[in-house]
Amino acid sequence: MTYLTLSERTGIAVSTLRKLGSKLDKLTTLGNVEKICMVLDVTPGDLLEIIDAPRELEPEPEPEPIPKKTKKKKKTTKTKKKKTPKKKN
Repeated sequence: MTYLTLSERTGIAVSTLRKLGSKLDKLTTLGNVEKICMVLDVTPGDLLEIIDAPRELEPEPEPEPIPKKTKKKKKTTKTKKKKTPKKKN
């Protein structure tokens, strides 16, 4: 069966079917898998294969927190303002 025929029967774009047929890591929807299975009269297990599946999934270690940069306070020296006498008019 050609991609064109399968596309006509499933309603899935030919370009999508070609991507699915040529790439192992292509993601698709379960709806598309269901349509293909119905047209080909197969089960999802007939189409899909799990390769090198890990036996147990271990959680990834949490990354170490990045220390926050602290702003250094500038030393300020307070100087007293000299009072100047106000001029009288």
